Amino acid sequence: MVILFTILFAILMSFAFAPLSLWFAAPLAVGLLIYSLQRVHLKQRLALVYLFAFISNAIILHWTSTYVGALPWLILSFLESLFLLPIALVFPLRGWRYPALASLWVALESLMARYPFGGFGWTRIGFTQADAPYKSLASIGGAPALTFTTVLVGIILFAILSKNTAKALLLTLGISVLTLTGLTVASSDHIQSPGKISILAIQGGVPELGLDFNSRAKQVFQNHLSETYKTLASTKEHPDLLLWPENSVDVDPFTNQDVKSALDELANRSNTPIIFGAVRTVPTGYANVSVLWNPTTGPATIYTKIHLTPFGEYIPMRSIANKISPLANDVVDFIPGTQNISHHVGLASIGPVICYELLDDSLLRKVAQNSNIFAVQTNSATFGKSAQSKQELAISRIRAIEHHRNIISISTSGVSAFIDINGAITQETKLDSAASIQKSVELSNGSTFSDKMGWRGEWILIFIPTLAWFIVSRVRLKRS
Repeated sequence: MVILFTILFAILMSFAFAPLSLWFAAPLAVGLLIYSLQRVHLKQRLALVYLFAFISNAIILHWTSTYVGALPWLILSFLESLFLLPIALVFPLRGWRYPALASLWVALESLMARYPFGGFGWTRIGFTQADAPYKSLASIGGAPALTFTTVLVGIILFAILSKNTAKALLLTLGISVLTLTGLTVASSDHIQSPGKISILAIQGGVPELGLDFNSRAKQVFQNHLSETYKTLASTKEHPDLLLWPENSVDVDPFTNQDVKSALDELANRSNTPIIFGAVRTVPTGYANVSVLWNPTTGPATIYTKIHLTPFGEYIPMRSIANKISPLANDVVDFIPGTQNISHHVGLASIGPVICYELLDDSLLRKVAQNSNIFAVQTNSATFGKSAQSKQELAISRIRAIEHHRNIISISTSGVSAFIDINGAITQETKLDSAASIQKSVELSNGSTFSDKMGWRGEWILIFIPTLAWFIVSRVRLKRS
C-alpha cells in the first residue's frame, strides 16, 4: 500500500509543474511523503524516496523523449532521481531534523544544478512557486529560498497530520516572518527605473516541428521576416526594438549576403534595431549567438552563448552517447562564449539569455549586473507541443522575481511572453503559432538582495537553520 501511495504522491508533485502549474501540489506532496517515510526502516525509505523521485521526474521530463525516443528520457530520469536519495537518511523526523530536511533538499538541488556537465536543475521545486504567497522570497535567496520554504510548508502539513499542533504553529509563524521579511527587503532594494522601452517580439514559427525543424533554415528566417513586416504594418505604436528568438536566423548573416541584405533592409525601412538569435560560423566551428543589428550601421554587439546545452549543443562522452542514441552523431559541438555582453538600445541595457542558460544561477546574476531588462531567446521546435515551453516559462517567472527584471521570453514556436518583476505574465502567445506581442516595458537598475548575496545565500540556507536549531535546543536544555 505504501508503494501505491508513494506513486500517487509523485504524481501529485508533477502537478506543480506545467502544464498544470499548481504550486500548492509541491508542499502537499512533500508533506505526504514525509508522513509515509516516518515509520519505515532505512532500506524501505531509500526505495520509496527513489520511487517518488523517479516517477515525478519521469512525468515532468517526459518532453525530453519527444522525437528522440524513450531511452534518453529514462536515463535522465534515472540519474536525476539519484540526487534525492540522501533525503531518506534524515528520518525519522524530529528535533533538529526538521530544518535539516529543508536544508538538505536545497543542498541536493544545488548539486543537481551543477553536476554533471554543468548540471540540470530543471526540476527544482523552487521553479514551481511563482504563484505561491511567499514567492517574494526569491528576491532574497533565489530559487533555493523557495525550495526551502516549500519543504517547510510540507513539514507543517506533516506536523498537522501527526497532530503536533505546536510544531505546526511554530513553523507557520517562521514562514510568515520569512515572507514578511522578503516583502520588506524586496521593497527596500534600491531598484530604480531609468525609463521604458517599447519592444515588439516576433514568434515566426517553423516549417515543421521536430529535430529537423531547421532543415529549411532560410524558411525559419523568412517566417520571422514576414511576420515582422505584417505586424509593423498594423501596429499603432512604433517599437523601439524588434526581438526575435534563438535560431530565428540560422543562415549565418555574416557570410550570407541575401540574409544580410534582408536584415539591413528591415532595420533601415523600420528604422528600428533588431536583436535576433543566429548560428554563426567561427574559425573553430559554430557558435550560438544573440546579435544586435542596427539601422544603417548593421551588426553592433554579439553575445555568444556561454553555457551550452549538453547532448544538444555538444556531446559529453561521445562514444557512450553514440551507443545510447544514434542521433548523437548528428550533433556538431558548438564553441562556447567567454564574455557576458549586453545589447544597448537607448537607455535599455538588454541582457540576452539563450535557452538553457536560464538554469544557471551564477550566469543569471552576472547578466543582472550588466543589464536592466532580460531577453530570454529560446527555441522550442525540437520539443513539439510538449510541456517544455511552459515549464521554461515558469522558470523565467522565478528569475524575474529573483533579479527584479522584466523579462521578454521569445520562442520560435513555443510560448512567448512578457513577464513583469513580480513574475506575472502580462502578455502571452499560443503554442506552435506565428504571433507577435508588443509592450512598453519598464527598465530596472540596481541589485536585489539575492544578487548581492550570490552563492552565499544558498550556503546560509544549507547550514544555518540546523545550526540555529541545535544552539537553541542546547540553550534550552541547559536552562532546564
